[in-house]
Amino acid sequence: MPIPNYCPLCKSDSNKLSVVTKHVFGDTENKRAFYYCSECDIRYQYPLLSPYEEAKFYNAEFETFMSSRSGESGGWKDTESHIKANQSTVLRRMQYLLPELKKGIDILEIGCSSGFMLYPLRELGQDFLVNT
Repeated sequence: MPIPNYCPLCKSDSNKLSVVTKHVFGDTENKRAFYYCSECDIRYQYPLLSPYEEAKFYNAEFETFMSSRSGESGGWKDTESHIKANQSTVLRRMQYLLPELKKGIDILEIGCSSGFMLYPLRELGQDFLVNT
């Protein structure tokens, strides 16, 4: 598994980086991991998917991934159903997020799906930088 030389956001060297988890969905060859940078508090996957791997995942594997992850009851095929089906996930995640939320910070949400996590955070007054 390749190890990053520096943080992709703040460029801190590798002594500020640690592995969060080596489990990355679909990575059957164990060539990726999720890392944490203690300097800028980001978590990210390294190495990134190539444009080909990303296109393959979204074109050929995403529907299977979502079906296996959330099943038909997950409501992932339309926004309102997905938001409703994921309220237990919101509650579970909020216990970890609430202590980290601070006034005046922006939250960067990449790949926000239906936005089921964005709506409750917006209700708490958080601002977003969104990349879908």
